Amino acid sequence: MNDTNIQGDANRRRNNNRLAKQDKNRLVREWTKTAKAADELALMRDSDAGSSKATHQKKLEESLAKKQARLARQIKLLQCYLQSKSNAQRKAIKKRLDQLRNADRSTRGFQRVAVGETVSTAGTVVGQVTRCEFLHGSESTLLQGEGKQFVNLPPDEKWVGGQFADNLDRLGPQVRLRVEFDRPGCHKFKWRLTTDNPADASGTNNNMPTPTLTKPNGKAIIDNVILPEGGQGPFVVVVEDSHGNQKRTTGTLTIDRRQA
Repeated sequence: MNDTNIQGDANRRRNNNRLAKQDKNRLVREWTKTAKAADELALMRDSDAGSSKATHQKKLEESLAKKQARLARQIKLLQCYLQSKSNAQRKAIKKRLDQLRNADRSTRGFQRVAVGETVSTAGTVVGQVTRCEFLHGSESTLLQGEGKQFVNLPPDEKWVGGQFADNLDRLGPQVRLRVEFDRPGCHKFKWRLTTDNPADASGTNNNMPTPTLTKPNGKAIIDNVILPEGGQGPFVVVVEDSHGNQKRTTGTLTIDRRQA
């Protein structure tokens, strides 16, 4: 073998090692994220013990554990590839890596996809928004039907009851919203305030604002919805998930301008 061929082999080996190191680092990062997601799911399953959600979360944990195991095998093979000095052994390791990756592509993501579920470009099942409602006194109480919002009265207990507000959530122009998705996870969504009243030209936000994320349990409380004090209503909020599915509040809010 002449010097040119020897130099060419050395360059190829260095280049292959560089690519293998990059691949290994990527897999380590992915393994770390998968482990973190599994820990979060375990915590949520413990808090929802005995519910139907706990069973679903357990299945997700099992899928994540399998994914972690596949990633760990690939990381170990890449480490052997980097340490090996035999071209034949390196070729055998690369062949085994390709087999693992082809098998992984057929089941990528947290779980196999059921009919009707949406899948992201990364292969994971994406949650869909299932509910959005105005809060009415607490984070677990939702507004039913039509409510009055006393935009000129401050959120003070002295204005609750009697001829005024039912609770503190109905005082002032700022209201709260609860959003729920069909599965745990940090899901991205957008929301906008609107009204179906053609006579109301108060300038509600008909463009979806900056995307917001749910908490890991698939729920979110939005506390920066501001009703236009010059508006009439009835107002609703429309929520849209990352795949265009929309839900709107069934409860509505009408402006009441009584003064303190």
